Amino acid sequence: MKLPQALSELLKDKKKNEDTYCKTQQCKTCTIYLNNMCCTRPGFATFENTLKIYHRYKDKYSYKEFIEKYFHIEFYYDNLSLILFYPKVNPKPPGGKASNGGCVFLKRVLTGEPGEQYMNCSLYDEKSFDEITTWPLGCVTDSTQIGPGYKRFWEYRLSMVNYFFPQSTKRFFEKINNSVMTEEQALELAKKQYEIIKQNSGRGEFEELHNEPVSN
Repeated sequence: MKLPQALSELLKDKKKNEDTYCKTQQCKTCTIYLNNMCCTRPGFATFENTLKIYHRYKDKYSYKEFIEKYFHIEFYYDNLSLILFYPKVNPKPPGGKASNGGCVFLKRVLTGEPGEQYMNCSLYDEKSFDEITTWPLGCVTDSTQIGPGYKRFWEYRLSMVNYFFPQSTKRFFEKINNSVMTEEQALELAKKQYEIIKQNSGRGEFEELHNEPVSN
């Protein structure tokens, strides 16, 4: 699936102009992850990204089980109509120097030893500036240092994702329930899940939420 031109150009422009630690082949040869949130604080995947990732790894899990095992979920906007998926991270290894063991989709757990990480992102895809791939869209340009400029970019990118890939919450709940539902039904499930996330004081562990299918 091709990225809309406006979104693709935004990502390429950000990559070209940002003060980033990442080089041309981002995530293929990165060796300074301790200063780079991509590995220890991975960016978000869209619903479309997760379908690509699941297709690669689906051997023994349903899509719902796969999301439960490997992602935290977060909802955005007042009506919770946008859902994003953040890869989980491995616990800090015993004696490790990294803040955690890194994204669960790294090829090996991080320890923080200098120069240990080469070709370590199993989701990297060089076409990710032009297409929806296994590489989470939020990882494509999340390597920059946090600041006011980055916050503006993040919010703009978020609005573009919601515009070009609308009703992601609805499509997600339809997928895991294997049923057609109205947007109102999906958003009601999102509200219940959002309350669970708030109670857990952090990113959401996905819970069993089902809805009756809509009759045609």
